[in-house]
Amino acid sequence: MIVSLRQFLFWLGCLMATCSLTTAGAQTLRLRADKELHEATNDWPVSFRYGFGSDFADTRTPRAWNNALGLSFGHNLSEHWSAAVDLGVSAVFVDGKIDKDKQETYAETVNPSTALGLEYGRPFFGRHNWTFGVSVEPLWDEPSRIEGYKGIAGAYTGVTFKLFSKMYTMSHTLSFSNLINSFPYDSEGGSNPDYFYIYGFSNSIRFLKTYKAFYNFGIKMTRYLDGFLSYNYTNTIGLGRSWDKTTVSLTYENGGFTENGDFSLWYLDRYRRLVRLNIGYSF
Repeated sequence: MIVSLRQFLFWLGCLMATCSLTTAGAQTLRLRADKELHEATNDWPVSFRYGFGSDFADTRTPRAWNNALGLSFGHNLSEHWSAAVDLGVSAVFVDGKIDKDKQETYAETVNPSTALGLEYGRPFFGRHNWTFGVSVEPLWDEPSRIEGYKGIAGAYTGVTFKLFSKMYTMSHTLSFSNLINSFPYDSEGGSNPDYFYIYGFSNSIRFLKTYKAFYNFGIKMTRYLDGFLSYNYTNTIGLGRSWDKTTVSLTYENGGFTENGDFSLWYLDRYRRLVRLNIGYSF
């Protein structure tokens, strides 16, 4: 995930809860949501996050809950340059236990993640900001090892506008990432992904000083090694509140998948209803 140390762009990626293969661009946007905790005020910012949620379109009982922990270490190299390292782990719990099939091991169900990022940011017209960043994400988890996925390398650029005395924030982000893998086909015989383009559009309104409501939209185009193109998109609404160095938010997310590339701005699909509680703390 590409790590932003200067600006917060809302968009909580659905990949944390539902996808076995992530992309640098999507995780970048998720981590930027973590930066809502605080904009960096020192040269060595550190932040911790915890999130849990469930897919309420899944009617099976007992309910499965995704749990994710993350820790980010940053360093402001200069006025415009920053770097960061992110560490994370996630697992699905059912009835208080990690969910795994008989043929699976805990190495396949507890998924670690690491990422390194470098970013350049520059303000314009005073309150607004433009950023460019690069990242590399080695893939250590067992499913990636089995499929031959080595890592994800990516780059992104984004612009953030802060309007009406910073009460309203709007951002646009475009990212490109490439999956580095060993095999042209996955374990089921399908073609492996080659690269991803992701566009994110984020909006947030701050009210009563410590509250924030937000809506985010994102679309991802995936090109596979056999030339096939697929599209994923997501809608997220949420409400958050900050206390000093702590931020808590509740989000609802849905999305869709189409092979022909058609999508609607708010597509309420029948297959995913993600509700998540996110907690973060910055040091």
